[in-house]
Amino acid sequence: MITPFQRYILSALSRAKYDFDEDSKIYVASIPQLPGVVAQAKTIEAARAELAEVVEDWVLIALQFGDAIPMIGGVKIHQIDSRKRNRTLTHA
Repeated sequence: MITPFQRYILSALSRAKYDFDEDSKIYVASIPQLPGVVAQAKTIEAARAELAEVVEDWVLIALQFGDAIPMIGGVKIHQIDSRKRNRTLTHA
């Protein structure tokens, strides 16, 4: 069974943009809805795998600092009580 956190990552990845840099011969992957989320690799598959890790880290850091996390594809991550550091993930 897929968790809401995994659903969020998959939803973000489905919106990824991929560019190929001719000079460096690498793929650059980003998710426009998540500022600063960028990955680079020699193949598009490796760029996607790296991007998944970057999305996960981005979300965890945003939760740690209480930053807003945008809804992507109907999936939103909610912070219940920042004082207790309890969080939950829901599918909207």
